[in-house]
Amino acid sequence: MWQTIEENAPATTLFATSTSGIPASDIATTPRRPERLVVGHPFNPPHLVPLVEIVPGERTSEETVERARAFYTALGKSPQVLHKEVPGFVANRLQSALFRECVHLVADGVVTEQELDAIVTSSIGLRWAVAGPFQTFHLGGGQGGLEHFVTHLGPGMEKRWDQMAREHVAFDDATVDTLSEQAQNFGAGIDQLAAERDRKQIVLMRALAETPNAQRA
Repeated sequence: MWQTIEENAPATTLFATSTSGIPASDIATTPRRPERLVVGHPFNPPHLVPLVEIVPGERTSEETVERARAFYTALGKSPQVLHKEVPGFVANRLQSALFRECVHLVADGVVTEQELDAIVTSSIGLRWAVAGPFQTFHLGGGQGGLEHFVTHLGPGMEKRWDQMAREHVAFDDATVDTLSEQAQNFGAGIDQLAAERDRKQIVLMRALAETPNAQRA
């Protein structure tokens, strides 16, 4: 496919693939000019969420990276260039890690899907919308910052990491049945739920856009 694209596209065309996990180095094995190819991975829903992960491959040129950054910025996106390739990139890896624990907590009967969603959207979801995990814990350390937080609360967090590592989580038949059954409790149809999500997402993004960067940095 990439050979066909390269043969028919102008010599100045930027090749950006929206793959959600395949590294550019694995894709750029057939083009004659692999330096033109880069990953430009948007995040769902892509028509609203500003993130685009730009992930250069081993043979991607710096010029291609900068052209991709400029292209997505011109579209109103917030491109982030990764410093090295990693399967799944960053956003999907974080999403997968959190969702693994979500599935475990629901399958184990600790909470329902709706209760877990309410917990996330009324706690870390709100917090991470304005300050990511590292800045959040940096602030949590008070005047001592992240170092103080890690020194005093890190051991407890490491214990939770060990507990999670021992627990096997898989989409077996019983787990899928539980998740699918509870998903019906969201009530409204997919189109209605998506429209409501989009409306709230737009309101949140507008509120953040109206906040001076200096106060959110």
